[in-house]
Amino acid sequence: MDDNDSPPVVQGAASLIPVDLFVSKKHPGVPPGDLGFADSSGEILFRVALVPTSSAWKTSAPRKKLLLDSSGSPLISLQRLDKRSWKGFEGGQDAEEKMIFRVQRTVNTLCRTEFEVFLTGQNSGDQSKPDFKVKGCCFQRSCTIYSGDSIVAQTSLMYKLHQIHARRNKFRLTVFPGSIDHALVVALVVRVIIPNKQGEKLVGVLHDSGSKEIVVLCHGFQCSKDHRAMVNLATTLEKEGISAFRFDFSGNGESEGSFAFGNYKKEVDDLRSVFEHFAAENRVVAVMLGHSRGGGVVLLYASKFHNVRAVVNASGRYDLKSGIKERLGEDFLERIKREGFIDVKNRAGEVKFRVTEADLMDRMNIDMHKACQQIDKDCRVLTIHGSADEVIPVGDAYEFAKIIPNHKLHIVEGADHGYKLHQAELASAVLQFVKSILTQDNGASTAAPS
Repeated sequence: MDDNDSPPVVQGAASLIPVDLFVSKKHPGVPPGDLGFADSSGEILFRVALVPTSSAWKTSAPRKKLLLDSSGSPLISLQRLDKRSWKGFEGGQDAEEKMIFRVQRTVNTLCRTEFEVFLTGQNSGDQSKPDFKVKGCCFQRSCTIYSGDSIVAQTSLMYKLHQIHARRNKFRLTVFPGSIDHALVVALVVRVIIPNKQGEKLVGVLHDSGSKEIVVLCHGFQCSKDHRAMVNLATTLEKEGISAFRFDFSGNGESEGSFAFGNYKKEVDDLRSVFEHFAAENRVVAVMLGHSRGGGVVLLYASKFHNVRAVVNASGRYDLKSGIKERLGEDFLERIKREGFIDVKNRAGEVKFRVTEADLMDRMNIDMHKACQQIDKDCRVLTIHGSADEVIPVGDAYEFAKIIPNHKLHIVEGADHGYKLHQAELASAVLQFVKSILTQDNGASTAAPS
């Protein structure tokens, strides 16, 4: 790049007041899959689109994203080189002479990502020092861009009046007064992503009290991390100084992937990815808790991996062959063998999800009795169940109590499947159990020989 060809993306953006951009995939006029950046009047100023590259999913070919202006003209081409680095090029090109910045990831954990940004060409300075630093957390849609010690731009979730927990599919990007171009800010913000082992992003919220130990919370069937019980349990634990992480399984909530009626094994793998990320951050997953289907997932996890000291099965199902006809109809086996699938619809007649024969067999072939017998005797298990559960009968809880060796059973009298009127008792039982686990672990550490 010669002296007279300085890149426009880092020039002429001075402003006397902060500028807010509102970020969502659901802005009117934004094509499906694109991410839109709108001003306060709703006008789309920028959008980010993935460049179709058929080979990128199956080979090491670099993946690209384009930052487009309001008219659809390319401003910056973002090219991923590997898992730790990216380059930004002027316009839609990727020739080296058109490179305007490079990005290097320096920190990548489940809940924290940091990048260093180096400008190139006429705008570059000392290449041993970054021009900007980006610090963010994918799960909380948080991202802050620094120039030295000064904040250049920052994202925040979109809260509404009386809304305690904001939805993470929309957020605000505030660009503070200065000379950095807004297009460059947008290009840097979209790089804060954390994939799981399958290449899908698992979205969650960490309630970080500062404790090394973490309790992982798993939601139930067609639910999410924002289920009332998940939120209440996380906040209860956090108030007691215990960190908690609630997340969406792939295909649910805000996480990527496709929902499937079976998918138990996939969700166990999702949970494994969460465990590995926290282990890499030198954190300890002390307890895994699952509600309903999530209860089955944490038990299957404990039977397979043997690396968690305790699990909580809240209203989990013992016999996975039961409960199917209530969702699919009495003749579900005949229908699915005849047609190959069953569409489950809501009251308005809209298809909620499709169940294939493979999905059905994936669930029916799981032997929970056999799996529970494979849980280590040192792994403590708490089963909590409501006596008035209309979805999964309380008898399932007693079946678990018969076969799991290191087991404690807690029946919440009068509670339904979602603990609608019994949130406090649910939280109290979980908190007491978790504290006993942490006390036991700390005691073992103290007693261990030096």
